[in-house]
Amino acid sequence: MRKRSDWYWPFALVVLSPAVTVPLTFVILNQSSQFSAAELEQEPGGIGRWGDTFFYLRDIRLAHMLGLLNLLAFAWLARRSAQTKLAALLAGLLGTVRLAVPLLILQSDSVSFQGDTYVPGDAMLWSGLYSIGLWLLTAAIFTLFIVSSAIAAGLAERRALRNPPLPPGSA
Repeated sequence: MRKRSDWYWPFALVVLSPAVTVPLTFVILNQSSQFSAAELEQEPGGIGRWGDTFFYLRDIRLAHMLGLLNLLAFAWLARRSAQTKLAALLAGLLGTVRLAVPLLILQSDSVSFQGDTYVPGDAMLWSGLYSIGLWLLTAAIFTLFIVSSAIAAGLAERRALRNPPLPPGSA
């Protein structure tokens, strides 16, 4: 009987989580206050209207906290299978990077004005592009994990067929 493996669940969580987090992030950001560069005494710049639009950093952080869902991949570290633990570690680390990098980009480009901190819209655009790239990296690693698992399973099955177990009492 083949042993059931659930190694793919941490990756599935991290790869599929944007289906939930991205729409909710847009809802939060659309409810967020937006300011023009002139209101914040900043020079407009960047790409189109994005360069002239600023958002509260606290709203941006709130919207990105949905990415904490990616960290649930670490829950599979409690499983017994070494393959599942490795998948949980990789998926959890990728989820952590996918949460941290966009926030670091936004934080580094923020501006302060009258006690509040704001993020320009073009920084949000760059953050989004990096998020897409990191998601593609996660999907690629998931694919590599699938392929390597299939190869390992095939080799194990082939070895089992070549060296069948001895019948009872024949040793």
